Amino acid sequence: PDIWHYGDDLKYKSNDWGIRQIEAVRDRKDVTGNLFLVVTMFGDHTLHHLFPTVDHSKLKHLYPVFLETCKQFNIDFELYTIPSLALGKYQQLARN
Repeated sequence: PDIWHYGDDLKYKSNDWGIRQIEAVRDRKDVTGNLFLVVTMFGDHTLHHLFPTVDHSKLKHLYPVFLETCKQFNIDFELYTIPSLALGKYQQLARN
């Protein structure tokens, strides 16, 4: 399970709020880019956590600067499949 949970070691040794948001949520390949799926299946989740008051229909426009900023500060960001996230959920449950 790659998503940070309370008690886990921190991947990045920073107290930056934005980094913590990125560590605590994940986005799905099969949802990102489709507005209907984004608004009905919690798509663009990371950007929503970083910019909670921005309308979901506008979040896609933030990806270029978001990805460039992640690259600039060596922050990993990748999209996951629903099966990989489901597997991670059960791996996390087994850890506890």
